[in-house]
Amino acid sequence: MNRGMLEELIARINLVLDAERVLFKINYRVDALQQDRDSIKAFCPIHQDTMIRNLVIDPNRKRFRCQYFNCAGHPGGTLLDLYRLSRNCSDEEAVRFWCEQLGWQGDLKVLEGSDEPD
Repeated sequence: MNRGMLEELIARINLVLDAERVLFKINYRVDALQQDRDSIKAFCPIHQDTMIRNLVIDPNRKRFRCQYFNCAGHPGGTLLDLYRLSRNCSDEEAVRFWCEQLGWQGDLKVLEGSDEPD
C-alpha cells in the first residue's frame, strides 16, 4: 500500500470521525461517558480500564489522551489512533475498516491498486 496515499486517507478519515461513533464501533458502552461542552471522559478501551475514566477526548479537536502513564494511549492521538489502539490493528487495517464504514470503497480500490507496478 502506497504510504503517501495511506497518509492522505488517514487525514480525510480523521476529518469526518466523531468520538461517539468511534467508541460505538469499538463496542464501548456510550452510556458510561461523562460529557461536558469541551470534553468526554471514558473508561479507557485501550488498557481495558473499568474503574477510573482515564480517557479524555476533545471532540472539537478530534483528539484523545489516556491519563494512565502505562497505557499505549498516554501520548494521545487522533480518533483513528484511538480506534487502531483499541483494536490493536495497523494503520492499514484501520483505514480499510473506516473506508468500508464510510462507503469510500472507491478510495479503498485506488489505495489497494497503488502497489501494482507501472
